[in-house]
Amino acid sequence: MITWKKDPFRSEFGEFERITIEYSPKKQVRENLKYLETEYNRASKVSLVDSDWRKLGNTDSFETNTIQDVYDAIRANNTPRDVERILRQYVSGSISCPIVIKFADGRLQLVAGNTRLMIARVLQIKPKIILVKTDW
Repeated sequence: MITWKKDPFRSEFGEFERITIEYSPKKQVRENLKYLETEYNRASKVSLVDSDWRKLGNTDSFETNTIQDVYDAIRANNTPRDVERILRQYVSGSISCPIVIKFADGRLQLVAGNTRLMIARVLQIKPKIILVKTDW
């Protein structure tokens, strides 16, 4: 049994900052980061259903089938990740929820947790996510 935990906003601050710079309409990073922090703190854990997972932006995790696919994706993206550490978290039964933003037009964008999602897919585990809704 997996316990999905919601980490503090600051634990993924860099990813929230990236999303704010890339997607916020006003480009007022400080104000928009504060807005995202408020919305994140309001957000709850929800199950990631396949129909949403399939169309989720900023990830190819829905297409991941094997642990080798995970390593290949990490290598292709040149983003070092400690896969063994994340696998141990799944084995221990406690893992941080990936974070997804839902934009006003309905688009879904992964903020953080691509490796966690890929491993969940390989292990055939339905992940819980933190779904942050924005008015952007």
